[in-house]
Amino acid sequence: MKKAKGFVSYDVKVNCPHCDKSLHLNQYPYTDEDEEYGHAEDHLGLELFGTETKPAKWSGFSIEYRCYGCKQSFELTELEY
Repeated sequence: MKKAKGFVSYDVKVNCPHCDKSLHLNQYPYTDEDEEYGHAEDHLGLELFGTETKPAKWSGFSIEYRCYGCKQSFELTELEY
């Protein structure tokens, strides 16, 4: 039987709670640690996928972001699918 390899992709979209701008938190500028909006560590990826020793959790966490539109801060605390 022939084998196939799957490809996983994901998109984490939020609307800024201040200005309602559509933000994609797993895309630039949020994924670039050299940008003012990026994190040095992939906190979002850890919450989504977990690790071998820490299971994924889609609620009960807190990741602070800043909207690149209005520049105001907000907190991501849960995900839905």
